[in-house]
Amino acid sequence: MNRPYVLTIAGHDPSGGAGLNADIKSFEQNLVQGFSVCSALTVQDENIFKAVNWVDHQLILEQLNTLLDRYPIKYAKVGLIESFDVLYKTLITLNQSGVKVIWDPILSSSSGFNFHDEIDEIEKIIRLCFLVTPNREEIITLSGKEIPEDGAKKLSTYSNILLKGGHAKSHANDLIFTKRAITKEFFGEQFKGFSKHGTGCVLSAVITANLALGYSLTDACSEAKKYVERFIISNNSRLGNHFDI
Repeated sequence: MNRPYVLTIAGHDPSGGAGLNADIKSFEQNLVQGFSVCSALTVQDENIFKAVNWVDHQLILEQLNTLLDRYPIKYAKVGLIESFDVLYKTLITLNQSGVKVIWDPILSSSSGFNFHDEIDEIEKIIRLCFLVTPNREEIITLSGKEIPEDGAKKLSTYSNILLKGGHAKSHANDLIFTKRAITKEFFGEQFKGFSKHGTGCVLSAVITANLALGYSLTDACSEAKKYVERFIISNNSRLGNHFDI
């Protein structure tokens, strides 16, 4: 049986822990056929982010259109991208092809490297997404609300929002806020002493895979969280394993 086609538009991380490499590993492990469009070339490892070289938007579109012309892709995950202007134009192209977008809004690296300082007209971007997966710090920046839950509720009037709980101090629970005003909490464990590079990439990639496999939105997010928890405790290093987990 043919596997469903999915796509990631993200940066290339030489360590393989995040970005395109992590997404493709996650797709493969979750039984979908994954394609990738490179939006950035980074200079980093799992601990240090040194620099980023952006792929020109025209080249992004050439990569993207070549795949969309050939394959019936229904879901795409979008990660690191140069600017909100480039993101908006890319989302327009995906929407015109009937592709549902899962946007992982990477505003800075885990080592503190900032990618985007100005956020304008975020509503028009979020309206073009099927699901947005910010962490608690990102939702504050995107929404302008000081309380993450309030920010997620505000932005859920435009799209489905999965508020990740990994940055919370007292818990690791995720909250999903749907456009239908349905809120659901996914309980998670805090694994003391275990930290992995690229968990946000892995989570959004597995959600994308699950949706392509026919899971409901809540089930896709719930199962993806379980996958990421196994990924986190797969070994003692900063680079997690995707096999036999």
